[in-house]
Formats: sequence, structure tokens, C-alpha cells
Amino acid sequence: MNEPRPSYEELEARLARAEDLIAALKGSEVDAVLGREDISFVRERSAEERARAFQAELERQVAERTELAEARAMQLQTMAGELLESEERERRRIAQILHDDLQQHLASAKLQLQSVDQYASHDPILIKIDRLLKDCLAKVRSLSHELSPPVLNHSGLYAALEWLAQHIKERFGFIVQLEIDTEERFENETFKIFIFRAVQELLFNSVKHAGVNNARVGLSTSDGRIVIAVSDQGSGFNPDPKSLSAKNGLGLLSLWERTQFVGGELTIESAPGQGSRFTLTVPLPKTSENLPGDPWIGQEVSPPNVGIDASADENIRVLLVDDHQVMREALCTMLRNHQGIHIAGQASNGWEAVGRVRDLNPDIVLMDVSMPGLSGVEATRMIKSKWPEVSIIGLSMYDDHQIVQKMQQAGAKEVMSKSGTSNELMQTIYKIARCDQK
Repeated sequence: MNEPRPSYEELEARLARAEDLIAALKGSEVDAVLGREDISFVRERSAEERARAFQAELERQVAERTELAEARAMQLQTMAGELLESEERERRRIAQILHDDLQQHLASAKLQLQSVDQYASHDPILIKIDRLLKDCLAKVRSLSHELSPPVLNHSGLYAALEWLAQHIKERFGFIVQLEIDTEERFENETFKIFIFRAVQELLFNSVKHAGVNNARVGLSTSDGRIVIAVSDQGSGFNPDPKSLSAKNGLGLLSLWERTQFVGGELTIESAPGQGSRFTLTVPLPKTSENLPGDPWIGQEVSPPNVGIDASADENIRVLLVDDHQVMREALCTMLRNHQGIHIAGQASNGWEAVGRVRDLNPDIVLMDVSMPGLSGVEATRMIKSKWPEVSIIGLSMYDDHQIVQKMQQAGAKEVMSKSGTSNELMQTIYKIARCDQK
């Protein structure tokens, strides 16, 4: 059923009310129509919602950017660590080639030349060749040590820094005052290498550019960070990275970049004529990645019986232990030219040496210090614990007082350089034999 149509008067009234409402919404009467409190509430709530939405979006973007930045920082630190480890592995590889091949052959040639010289009435040409071999050995050993110091591999950071100070003194006449104000031990290999190489770079910078003959190295720890300060009273320079030239700046720039990569900081305080101070601050490793334990710990000695004849009745029975055949051959040639010496046998590694001592009962063992597997130090310790009457002479290609000290602590009576003369070695053998007979 159709609704009745409104009258003309009703339509006019509705139109008037509509016009009033439109006018109120357009003008100041909107408060009267909707209510002043309602309008204020709606406006405030709308502004708050917009602010919250903006803040949430801003926080989301900041969180994303922060997460991305942290991830990239971790990637850079990981890459820096891998680069450092890669470089160090290459250094060790080259140093190992020098030690295992070139140095051993030079030392062997030197020993055999000295054996020939006994029958050549000290020929001047042979003496000159011997001197050249000695110089070559010294240069190769120095290069090997600079590439990868043995102390960096078998000792802690403090011992490595002490070796570095002594090495710089011997090579350049430059005095390094080392001050260590912490008892913390650093077993993380990558961390130890980074700190050592950083101090080495800073000291070499002072040696080359400071114009003085001494510097100070201070090491301390604080708030989970290691702080190393290297200072000198030399000529100084402009520390602005942009002003560092290829003459004195590439090493420092590289060190600064690597320090940044590992999350550390390198600050340089210097001015022309006012000396220099380098402060390296690096976070300590969160976890201690200890080096692998000695593989021989807890193992029983059970080398094969090699069946070497031990029946010879000689005054001094000598066992030769060296992982380089060329060196064992040179020692054999040298010893056979001397009376009262019997070569009881040979061994090419530490484990074999322990077994040969058990089977052959030698008077003296010539023990190579650096061998793979069971090192000469540990083999010496094991032999002296089981057969204390056996005398051991350590032979090393390294000129390192740390190695000498470890061998002596293990029980070696003497530690000698492979680059020494055959007369020195023979005098030592005879002296120890005489002492043992008393």
C-alpha cells in the first residue's frame, strides 16, 4: 500500500531543516549540532591514532635498519677475521717451507762441509763456503721468524710480545719498554694474532719514522676490552687520515680499517715535533676458543720395534731424532768421523723416539725440537720421566729463548742451533758423556 504523499507545508519544513543543518556544518554552529565535547574527543583521538601509527612505522623501519646494520657489521667482522686467518695461514705455510726445506738443506750442507773440512786442512775456499752457508741460514731464519714467529704458535700473547721487543732490539737497536697491567690470558688464536700484528705494525712505524731509538708499549684490560698504547717521543706527524701518505700511512690506514672491522677503535694522538701515541681498543672475545689440546695426552707409547742393532759396544751411544732425513744423514756423516761415537739408531718423530729409547737404551739423544705430532719438547719430557739416565741435547733451527727454556724445563741438558758448528756439537756430546760417567 502506497504511503501518503507529504503536504507542501511538510516539504518546506524539511527543506528548511536541511538548509539549517548544512549551514551549521559549514560554519561555527557545528559544535552546537554535534556537541563541543564530542568534536574535541574525535579530533584528539584521530591525532593520537595518527601519531601512534607514525611512531609504529618509524620504529619498524628503525628496527629493520638496525638489524641490517648489525648483520652487516657481523659480516664485516667475520670477513676481517677470516682474512686475518687466511693471511696468517699463508705466512705459516711460507715459513714452514723455509724451515722444513731450505733451512734443513742449508744446515745439512753446512754440517757435511765441516766434515769434509777436517780432511782438507782448513781449505780457504771451504771456509768461505761455510761462511756463506752460515750467512744464508741466518737470513732465511730471520725471514722465517718475521713471517711467522714460532713463539706466536706455541706460547701466549705476552711471550710473543716479549719476543717481538727482543727481536726489534736485536735487529734495529730499538728499545721497547713493555708494560703489561693485566693477568688475563688470551687463548683465542685469531684475537692473539690480530693484537700481535697490530703492535708489530705500530712499533715498525715508530722504528721507521719516529727518529728515536725507543718506544713504550702498555697493555691493560678494562670493561671487557683490551687497551694497548704504543707511544714514542719522536718527530710526530699529522694524524689526519686524508694527509697520510704512502710513505708513512698505508700500514696505519690498513690497521685502522681492520680495527674497525673487528669492532675496535684506533686513536692517534700526534703532531709534528711532539711524538706520537697510538691507542688500540678492541673488545675481548666473548668465548674462549682454546687451541686444540695436545694430541698425545692420555695416549700410551707403543711404537713398532724397528729391529735396529743395539749390540755395538761403543763408549757413547747416540740416537738421532729428526723429521728431516737430510738432517739425519748430515748428523750421521758428522758423527761417523769421530772416535768413540756409535750411532745407535734413528727416529723421524717424537713417538718413534720414545720407542727407540726404550728398545736401544742410548746414552745421548740428539732431539729435533720442532716435529709434527709429538714435539721434541714433549718427547723429551716423556723420555726423561721414564728413563732419567738418558741425556738429551735439543737441536733447533729457531733462535728462540722461549724454545730453549721449554726444552730445558722438559729435561734437556743442552739446546743448540742446527746452524752451529760441528765442533761445538761434538764438544757438547763429549762433555755430557764425561759428566754422565762420573
